[in-house]
Parts: sequence; structure tokens; C-alpha cells
Amino acid sequence: MEKVSHYINEIKRNGYARITAGISTEDVSALLSKVREINNFSDKPCDGIPMLNQGHNMLYNLQNKDIMFIKKAFNNQVVNAILIHFLNDPWYKAIKQDSPNYIMRNMIARSGGNKFMPLHIDSMVPSKGSHPWLFQVAFMLEDSTRENGCTIVVPGSHLSDRYCSQEDVAKAIPIESKAGDIVVWDSRVFHGALQNSSNRTRWAFTTTYSCWWIKQMYDFRQTLPAEFISQLTDVELSILGFCSLQPIDEHDRIDIRGGYEVIRKCLDYKRVYSQSANPMPLRPNPLPL
Repeated sequence: MEKVSHYINEIKRNGYARITAGISTEDVSALLSKVREINNFSDKPCDGIPMLNQGHNMLYNLQNKDIMFIKKAFNNQVVNAILIHFLNDPWYKAIKQDSPNYIMRNMIARSGGNKFMPLHIDSMVPSKGSHPWLFQVAFMLEDSTRENGCTIVVPGSHLSDRYCSQEDVAKAIPIESKAGDIVVWDSRVFHGALQNSSNRTRWAFTTTYSCWWIKQMYDFRQTLPAEFISQLTDVELSILGFCSLQPIDEHDRIDIRGGYEVIRKCLDYKRVYSQSANPMPLRPNPLPL
């Protein structure tokens, strides 16, 4: 795992790393085809699009669109090793430390538009500590260049302990990538994207991961298609947040940091409850058994 150590050291120093040819040509082709299909046939408008995303082609909640997104995002060994190093909680004893106890926050695809994306951080608050809590992982599905709006970053800014300003653009550098590369960055790093001045798309498939105690973007447990759940492993369901479910009360359980047994309890509850004569909206956790 020498390469993993190299990427970890790059991230510690600069706040990001680029993994050359991190996914196969076949996976790039399959993911890009599915992203284009979803983009072409998506007709339901999204409510309250954030300012940073306006003017760009954005696809949200991809884990609900096709199970392939989950499988490809969660099972890259190099990415998993990096995320375990930075995001795993060493005091989370219900899951072995060589397995993820971090969780997914959201999953999107983006192609740069004709607007410059301002510099920002995605960690919510700045810090210069050695323990980050949010990371982004972008699978590049097309070549990413200055002309078609590649990501820009300010190296080392993840340790600045401040919010970025647009004056920091002077210190930003472009991350030009080839299709199949993976770009991983600490969400504290100042980053944005150049304007797409070409007539080409620049699709990237990006997943945000966090420590288990960060609130997720959506309620994946209630919206994930049932047919997906039966095809996912305990590790994959854990990354989706099923092991750190909020207990209903002290009789449900005391420690929010659960093991894989919490998954079974939750799924049994959802199955029984959905088969009742007059099912009410699902509560986020199973009732005490």
C-alpha cells in the first residue's frame, strides 16, 4: 500500500491528491453512459438549488438512481484506505477498524457550466486540526481541462483555519485530469471550478464522505430502493449510514455507534411495517423489539 501512503501524505500537505487511472476504462464508460441517460431523461425539477450549483449541470441523489453508483464508489480499495485513515473514528468499537465506520453524506454528478464556481469550503467550518471530518472523492468520467471548467484548489488551504475569500483565487491552481482519474480532497481546502468555455461536457461523479456523526444530506434509509438493499453488503449499508442510526430512546439502544446487527433490526422493521394493512410513514429507526 505504498501508493496509499503517498496519497495520504499529499493530502496532509496540500489538501488533495490525484489518483491517476484510479478506475477502469470500462467503469468510466458505464458510469458516464448512466449519467448521460439520467441527465437526458430527468424532468423533475430540484427545489432550492444552492447558489454554487446554479448554472451547472447537476444530478443529485445518485445512490437512488442506479446501484452501480454505490458499488463503484464504495469498493475502490485505494479510496477506502485513504478514507479509513482520515475519517474512521478510533473509538467506534462495534465495527472493526480495518472496515469503514465513516458514512456517505451525498452523491452527485456535475458537468461545469458557463459560470465560474467561486472558491468555497464544503466542511461547513474551517479548522487547522489534524482530524478532518469531510472528504470529497471525484471519479473523472471525461477529461477535465482549463477550457472545459476543471476544478481549482488552493494548496495547503485546508490548514488555514479560516473561510476563503475570492482574493484567494490568485493562489489557486487547476487540477487537470484524464477520464479515469480520481481526485480526493479534504473538504476544508479552498476549491472552485473554472468556467466551461468549450462546447464539451466535463462530467465527474462525486461522493462526499464524513465521520459517522455528521448529518447526511438526505434520509437514505427511507428512500433507498428496496431492490437495492437486498443487493448491498453490510459494509455498503454501513457507509450509507445504517449502523449509526439515531435511536428512538434508551430502550432501543444507548450508543448511537452500532454494528452490523443494527442493519438487520432496521430492515426487519421496515419489512414488517410496510406489509401492515395501513402503513404509516416510516420512522427512521426500528421500534424496540
